[in-house]
Amino acid sequence: MEKVIVVNQDLCNGCQLCQMGCHLRKNDRSGLRSSRIQVFHLSGSENLVQTCNHCEEPICKTACLMEAISKTKKGLTERNESACIGCEACIAMCPFGAAVLDTDREVAVSCDLCSGNPYCVTICPTGALQFIEPQVEGLSKRQLAAERMAMAGRNKVYQLP
Repeated sequence: MEKVIVVNQDLCNGCQLCQMGCHLRKNDRSGLRSSRIQVFHLSGSENLVQTCNHCEEPICKTACLMEAISKTKKGLTERNESACIGCEACIAMCPFGAAVLDTDREVAVSCDLCSGNPYCVTICPTGALQFIEPQVEGLSKRQLAAERMAMAGRNKVYQLP
C-alpha cells in the first residue's frame, strides 16, 4: 500500500472535527452516523480514533455475502456500494469497528482514503492524523488502538503481523 492514515491517539483531543468533516465530505449533510472515521471517548481525556486499516487479508471481505468488498492493486479495501445489501455482516466481523452502516442509503461504508487525499487528515487541528507510508511503527500504533478498544469492551483484539 502506498500510504495509510496513522493515528497518534495521544494527540487526539476528541474534538470530532475529523468525524464531522468526513461525514460532510461523503454525505453532504450534518451528523456523525455514517462517518468513515469514528472518535470514541473512553475515559477522562482519553479518546480512540478508528478508521479502516485496509487489512492485507480483510475479514470483512470474507464476511461479505454479496462479494461487494475487494482489494485494489494498491492494497486498498474497496467497497462496491451498489452490490451491498446492508446485511452488516462485514460490520460485525471487523475487529477494529471500522465499517459503519450508512442508514440513509442502507449500505456498509468504510474509509476509502478520499482518493489519496484524506480530508480528515487535512482538518485535524492537533496533527493526530497523518497520511504516511506504512511502517512498523504505524502498525504498532494500530495494535495499541485495537487493544484500547478491546479494553473498552468494543471488540476482540487480533494480532497484526
